[in-house]
Amino acid sequence: MKKNEANILTHLRRNARESLVKIKDNTGMPLSTIYDKLRKLEENYIKKHTSLLDFEKLGFKTRANIAISVEKNDREPLLKFIKECAFVNTANKINHEFDFMIEGVFKDYEHMKLFIEELDEKFKIKDTQIHHLLECIKHEELLSDTEHVKHLK
Repeated sequence: MKKNEANILTHLRRNARESLVKIKDNTGMPLSTIYDKLRKLEENYIKKHTSLLDFEKLGFKTRANIAISVEKNDREPLLKFIKECAFVNTANKINHEFDFMIEGVFKDYEHMKLFIEELDEKFKIKDTQIHHLLECIKHEELLSDTEHVKHLK
């Protein structure tokens, strides 16, 4: 990644809605260059433009990272369930003892408990570990500062 592209990416990581004109003013790059580089970034590096939400203000008081180990025959059906479940914010396949790590966002503790019970009823769950998320300290900050850019290849 070139320095100009990394600079644009840094601005977008801070604020994905920042106007190209404002990025032009901050970087000194021509608007046409920014536009062209943004298209290249979207083709190669940017997966999705999105908004970070305050789930608690939206009425979701319970968040947890849940590690799940499931019988081999139930991995694909569980994966399909996870992809379609509205309460799963983020999901990853993982290694060592567990198959999946999901971040669940729930109205309250009781709804989370019902979700875990649903998993147990529908799938051959071997083990789960639940880690309640108490406070977000840092989220989606990588490459949001020009200091981070020097760590790129």
